[in-house]
Amino acid sequence: MPDWTYHPFFKPLLFRLPAEVGRRVTLKLLDLQGRTSLGRALFRVFGHVHPPDSVAVEAFGLRFKSPVGLGAGIDTHGAAVHVMQYLGFGFLELGPATARGIEP
Repeated sequence: MPDWTYHPFFKPLLFRLPAEVGRRVTLKLLDLQGRTSLGRALFRVFGHVHPPDSVAVEAFGLRFKSPVGLGAGIDTHGAAVHVMQYLGFGFLELGPATARGIEP
């Protein structure tokens, strides 16, 4: 989400909601935007697609473009997977994975 829309508009609205509801709303909006080529194009133009090389880190023999990652449990259904690459994360931790799935 571009900073110019998040801080003045979306953050005040989302912080009025209970945390779980805010998380679900955010993921649903990211899902909707990520399903269209226009939505993905907006992320490429306004998002933090490529972190500067100066913030890259090396760990475990791997190079991460950013020290900021997204931990497992945030997007358990992969709803926002289409746009995660445009949010500036250096890595994504996937999971949890179960035979039955995770209830929303």
